[in-house]
Amino acid sequence: MNKNIWTVCLIGFSAIFQANAQLAITEVMTGEVDKNHPDWFELHNYGSSSMDLTGYSWNDDSHGGLSGADTAPFTGFSIAPNETIIVTEQKSPVIDAATFRAWWGISSSIKVVVLNSADPGLGDTSDSVRLWSTNIAALISNTNGLDLDQAPEFLVQRVDTIDIKTPGTDGRTITYNTNDGTYSIISTNGIAGAFQAATTADIGSPGIAPSPAPATITQVPASQTNTVGGTVSFSKAGYALPPLIYHWYFNNVPIDSRTPGVKLGYTNNISTITLTGIQTTNAGTYTVIAANGLENFTNSAVLTVNALPTAPSILSVTPQQDSFDAYLGQTVTFSVLTSGYPAPVYQWKTNNTNLSGETNSQLVISLSNTNQSGIYSVIVTNSSGSTNVTFTLNVTPVPNLVITEVMAGESTNNSNGDTSGHADWFELSNLGDFPVNLFGFKIDDSHHSLAQSVTVTNRATIHPGESVVFVQNMTPQTFRDWWGANLPPRVQIISYNGSGQGLSGGGDEVHVWNAATADVNDQVAGVSFLDSTGGISSFGFDPTVPNQTGFFGYTPDGLSVNGVNGAFIAAVGGDIGSPGAIVNLPRITSITQTNGGFQLSWVNQPDWNYAVQYKNNLSDANWTTLTNLASDSSSVFSIVDPTISIQRFYRVSLVP
Repeated sequence: MNKNIWTVCLIGFSAIFQANAQLAITEVMTGEVDKNHPDWFELHNYGSSSMDLTGYSWNDDSHGGLSGADTAPFTGFSIAPNETIIVTEQKSPVIDAATFRAWWGISSSIKVVVLNSADPGLGDTSDSVRLWSTNIAALISNTNGLDLDQAPEFLVQRVDTIDIKTPGTDGRTITYNTNDGTYSIISTNGIAGAFQAATTADIGSPGIAPSPAPATITQVPASQTNTVGGTVSFSKAGYALPPLIYHWYFNNVPIDSRTPGVKLGYTNNISTITLTGIQTTNAGTYTVIAANGLENFTNSAVLTVNALPTAPSILSVTPQQDSFDAYLGQTVTFSVLTSGYPAPVYQWKTNNTNLSGETNSQLVISLSNTNQSGIYSVIVTNSSGSTNVTFTLNVTPVPNLVITEVMAGESTNNSNGDTSGHADWFELSNLGDFPVNLFGFKIDDSHHSLAQSVTVTNRATIHPGESVVFVQNMTPQTFRDWWGANLPPRVQIISYNGSGQGLSGGGDEVHVWNAATADVNDQVAGVSFLDSTGGISSFGFDPTVPNQTGFFGYTPDGLSVNGVNGAFIAAVGGDIGSPGAIVNLPRITSITQTNGGFQLSWVNQPDWNYAVQYKNNLSDANWTTLTNLASDSSSVFSIVDPTISIQRFYRVSLVP
């Protein structure tokens, strides 16, 4: 697409700017009482003209953005002024518009768009609904750098839903909150048009849209001064119903986000334009219009670009950790974002020795040998000065990390009205033979997205045979109080915070990446699981199954059982699990002859006792106990059998 055609597209966008702004997603249902019923959302036209929805696209938050969107769900549908339509998954027993209307007992005059399948679908822990206008189709074949996962110029609306696992919210829709612009009002029967469905206990108001809500502007762009080569951002934030759509201009010309160094973004009711590597030509007036078809708000800010010589400065670095582990077979990328004038030059070093030809802002290393461990640094220089950044890289073999347990349906977090607030958690175990540094690890659920992951900031190490518990939005002490005295006393508990990483009791995933990962498929551990049972059982790992890499799923063998493989009943709530204590059967690593007999060594299992037994002949009927030992904090345990017998056969057993 040439510049003239693109300009025409922008003019076309401006022409329909007000039209798109009159649309609003007004209600979302993601957690039905009967899980066989489908998720759905409601779309309302607050404008004065009819709109043809043919070609509009939608997606949720975990199916690849626009590239994975449903691009033809609305073919042949239009939405009249003040009309409401329902968009629903196709999922038995709701297979067409008539069965949806029968479910809710609504009028046959209400339009219902039935999608071709259950995907994209909506998660009942948190998710989003994104709707794009018809302009998208013309851009897919020639994006030239446009961020199509967000496509903010053409985003009609994004709705981020709350966690409907919150007690008392199951089976109820969520609607717009005029106090903060979020979708967090839980429908109540008889209020704001909400009613109970005809055939289930679900509560919502499909086909009944709320009145428009006036706009509240919470942030406007401020004028800035920066230097040549720097990075600047302008933001505007606000909320209304129908939602505000933002359009940015530079010196009264629509901004083309496909221009190198320009990025438009929209999240949490905030629209942002970011300029990197700015030049004097970027100086001028930046204007943003926020409109929703009913109201318009215009604000401007001035960017002044300082072209005087300035020494280099570091704006950001990747990775953010200055010391981290990476694994053989991975590719590590170091990069720095800098400012300074004249433009800085770069020289990368390893152990203070220049790397030939590595004179860009980025250094990429493919790891094939542990000898590549060391100190990596970059010197950033221009005529006014210099600065540097240093990273410490430790290269190790790929660790044997396994997610050995997940709890996604706590007894105190279901719909029984209990508000004690216990949280989802999972257990990561080191089944290998060397320690693993967890600092900088990333965690996500079914999004399977590095961009949406949360980062571990704890300076924690997981040793061989050790299990670490990761718990969402709960302090380690609160977790210990929940599980009580049976929790292994030395277990590490790591808290992580992220509204989008909650685990669904109706089935979900857990993905873990190390700090060096840049490829979403290069995870160090991951698991998928099916429904939890009764809100109190966790999914367990069975050490007696050879080469197990995941859970059995929804079977008796896949659920924790009190008294089996270390599982116990929590002190509060009656939950059953074995957090921090996978029964890792001892593995003898060596038997060597000494002057006093034989020395046995094995991988240590913390918080257990050992029974060391022997036979002088395998045909002997019974094993004889040599000694009983209590484990300690070491990763490998050793004892000496002072026997002078010619031969002996040994076994080591765990004793709780």
